Amino acid sequence: MKQKDLRMREHDEYLSSIKEGGKDRPNIILVFVDDMGYGDISCFGATAINTPCLDAIAAKGAKLNNFFAASPICSPSRFSCLTGRYPTRGYVSGVFFPSVTTKGRLFNKFMFKHGVTGICPDEITVAEVLKASGYKTAMFGKWHLGDTAPMLPNDKGFEYFYGAHYSVDMEPYHFYKNREIDREFVDKTQLTPILTGEILRY
Repeated sequence: MKQKDLRMREHDEYLSSIKEGGKDRPNIILVFVDDMGYGDISCFGATAINTPCLDAIAAKGAKLNNFFAASPICSPSRFSCLTGRYPTRGYVSGVFFPSVTTKGRLFNKFMFKHGVTGICPDEITVAEVLKASGYKTAMFGKWHLGDTAPMLPNDKGFEYFYGAHYSVDMEPYHFYKNREIDREFVDKTQLTPILTGEILRY
């Protein structure tokens, strides 16, 4: 059996071994933000910015006072947040770029080991584990871990996805609802209202 096939079999066996949790499971909301510092929200001492909604979530939930991102850039940091592994373990050493641009095929200026073009299919994500234990899972906003199957949010444990595959400075910039384009050429000044509306509807 090829090493790649063996890893996928282990991935599937692990997820199928997870038992569904009880009825008293907590709701989990993870807010993952680019370029935000520890002291940028008022529950951690910020005075220049008022963040009452985030403060309310923090007051009723868990505040992590010693929590570090695994990387200062998007794709590796997101990889670690979802898998609990260092980015180098998944060969995610830089930012992923679109596989196709408005100008045709794009040569990624970052070279990834072993031809990696997104999160590897055999990586186990927290979303996959939660889904296997009976949670409904959804993700909104920027994915930034690949733009083709089997590296899409719906492939990696999220039953519902609404957002973009890449950063706002990359093209083509579309909003997807699960696997289909929902909005082409999004007006980037409307990102917050669009995403907020989708989250509230969900």
